Amino acid sequence: MSHWGLEQFRNHYQDKNISEEDIFYYIYAIFNHKGFLREHKAELSKDDPRVPFSKDFKELSKLGKTLADLHLNYENGEKFTPSNGDILLDSREDAYFYVHKMTKSKDGSEIYYNKDIKICGIPKRAYDYVLNQKSAIDWIIERYEITRADKTGNKAKIPNNPNLFKGSRYIYDLLLRVIALSLKSVDLIESISRLDYES
Repeated sequence: MSHWGLEQFRNHYQDKNISEEDIFYYIYAIFNHKGFLREHKAELSKDDPRVPFSKDFKELSKLGKTLADLHLNYENGEKFTPSNGDILLDSREDAYFYVHKMTKSKDGSEIYYNKDIKICGIPKRAYDYVLNQKSAIDWIIERYEITRADKTGNKAKIPNNPNLFKGSRYIYDLLLRVIALSLKSVDLIESISRLDYES
């Protein structure tokens, strides 16, 4: 944020206490506001859109900070509790969580993680948190699978095995965290979208 930009916000709101951080989180909220995205969809793919002043600046900045914190700290976030949650999973060895290729039920309420693990009770709205035209959950399902050597596109023909990256348990925990993150993101984005993004 340039000094000029900071002064524009401070002058508009007649508040010298507005910080660059406040503006950053405000913009993060605006860029997740459904109304703003709907209105400026074409511009966002071609050019930098104009960030409007809103009478709800403080509320949007606060919600933007909560949303940004959630997204930045996703690896340490809260995990979704499946309706068929098994408390004994905590004592399982890493090999129990080994994943080949995840699939999901038609309605998305169940994810078949591997032959031993099924995650049940996923609310449909969890798939409403979308990144680049695909739900965050679907990104995880597609990204964390073993890919054959001839499909990796690398000259060495080395298969992609995500289980070797941080361990199989990491993938399982990440999936649960992304489900929880998606649900919270949807709620926060709904709260953001109820506020006015223009004065």
